[in-house]
Amino acid sequence: MLTLIPFGAALGVLLVIGGQVREKGRELSAKAAELQTTNAELLTVRSAIGSAQAEHTRVQSELNSKKAELAALQTKVTQAASLLTDPELGNAQQRVEQASEVLVKDTPLGRAQELWRQGYAAYLRKEMAEAEQKFLAAKAADPTYAPPYNSLGNLEYNKHNYAQALVWYRQAVALRPTYAPSHYNTALVEQKLGNTAAALAAANEALRVRKGYREASELKTKLEASRSPRQSLQNQQQFDMR
Repeated sequence: MLTLIPFGAALGVLLVIGGQVREKGRELSAKAAELQTTNAELLTVRSAIGSAQAEHTRVQSELNSKKAELAALQTKVTQAASLLTDPELGNAQQRVEQASEVLVKDTPLGRAQELWRQGYAAYLRKEMAEAEQKFLAAKAADPTYAPPYNSLGNLEYNKHNYAQALVWYRQAVALRPTYAPSHYNTALVEQKLGNTAAALAAANEALRVRKGYREASELKTKLEASRSPRQSLQNQQQFDMR
């Protein structure tokens, strides 16, 4: 025979069960939120691992590149050392120059030097447009290499653009204060511009950085003579392309 549970008791049981269900629902919601947080953290970790792997690959590639550069440099040093000790290559200065060319080959400086030499050869052939192109390319290859600035100044000097020539010469001197040709050429331009004191100072600087610089010494003598009202600069000097 079916036994009936009193309504009040049944209602109490339902309330208890409902409370338990709600509690389980809250627990499930908390677990779901926790799971979402864990998933987000996992994604972050995976992303960090991916970044670390990419950085490792980049560093390894850079390391391999540096090793290759070091090996190439060691080869150059060995070649340069053999040139320095080879008596068949001329005097000591010539051996040093050839050894230096080996060391800077395939570097910005080496490319700049080669372009400058090409420009100088074009200048000697009186192909001024090509010379200017090569000098500008040399300057771009290594902006710290002084000779192209000096040579660009000489091109402007030839065109009687003395103010622009002076700009180029001053840039060469700023890059390489011991570059005697630019000091000498600066003196020539200052002379052209009528700045005798500045010209004399530049000539003196050329002589300071290069002892026995004949052209600079001759110019200095003429500049000093020109300070006398009875003297003038009879002979104009030729600039130094070096």
